Amino acid sequence: MRESKIPVFVIPEKSKYKKPIKIVFACDFEYQKNTNAYDTLKEFAEKIDAKIAVLSVTESKQLETVEEMRAGKKLEKSLMGLEHEYFFHTNENIVEEINELVTDQRADMVAIIPHKRSMIENLFHKSISKKLAFNTQVPLFVIPDNYKSTAPIFI
Repeated sequence: MRESKIPVFVIPEKSKYKKPIKIVFACDFEYQKNTNAYDTLKEFAEKIDAKIAVLSVTESKQLETVEEMRAGKKLEKSLMGLEHEYFFHTNENIVEEINELVTDQRADMVAIIPHKRSMIENLFHKSISKKLAFNTQVPLFVIPDNYKSTAPIFI
């Protein structure tokens, strides 16, 4: 998933597909540098007339950095005109928190933008994307961070 240059859908074996009405977008403002992926998410949600629940989960309560605030402003600008809401939660188990919001919001899909990390960073960080792919009951929409749609997304 992390190496793909195009968006990928991960569908759990036991899930039944239905048109997504609500998408939980698990967003890590600390790493979001590029708004192209935001635009892809918006384009997809508009095509299927879905609402977005943006979830930011941190492992501990901490103040936002200037970069995180900029990323939040970029996301808000990208999602303008699309029905969306924000949730800010603290939990050391990020995957658990994502799955709880999926249940609470009765979401039909989770969208993520996986991070590109260096080999050294990979030694110290567990892949949330990978954990989520194996521990979700709803389809997962994985959008590469630098992906810029050049053609319409077909449903």
